[in-house]
Amino acid sequence: MCAVRKKKPRNMYDVIEINSKNASTYYNRGNTKIYLEDYRGAIEDYSKAIEINPEYASAYNNRGNAKRDLKDYQGAIEDYSKAIEIDPENAFAYCDRGSAKRELNDYNGAIEDCSRAIEIDPEYTLAYCNRGMAKRKIGDFEGANQDMNMYNYLHDA
Repeated sequence: MCAVRKKKPRNMYDVIEINSKNASTYYNRGNTKIYLEDYRGAIEDYSKAIEINPEYASAYNNRGNAKRDLKDYQGAIEDYSKAIEIDPENAFAYCDRGSAKRELNDYNGAIEDCSRAIEIDPEYTLAYCNRGMAKRKIGDFEGANQDMNMYNYLHDA
C-alpha cells in the first residue's frame, strides 16, 4: 500500500499554503510581523484573518495595534470599536482604544475607555497607566497619581 505524503510545513508561509482557509494561521503570522515591526504586512494578514472569520475580535484588535503603530489612530479606533462590538468584555480593546483616543487628544474618551477596561479587569495595569496619563492631560493630577500608584502597585506585585 502506498502512503500519501503530505508536505511538511517549514514556516508560516508553508502553513498558509497548505491551509489558506485558516484564519488563525494568518492571525499568528500577523503577530509575528508585529514583532518584526512589519506593520503593513501585519495589517494584510489580520485583514485576511478577518475576511475568513469576520467575528475574529482579536484580529480586529491587533490590526488596530498595527494601525496605531503606523500613527493611523482613527483607523485603529475603528478596529478597536469593532473588536468591542464583537466582544464587549474585551479589556484589551477598550484600553487600546483609549490609548489611541489619547493620541488624538480625546482625553475624556481615553479615560472612559480605560475605566471600562478596569471595570472588566481590575488588575489590568496598562489601563491604569493610560488612564493616569489622560487624567494628567486634563489637569486631574490627584486622579493621575492614584492611577499611577495603582499601576506601580499591580506592576510590582
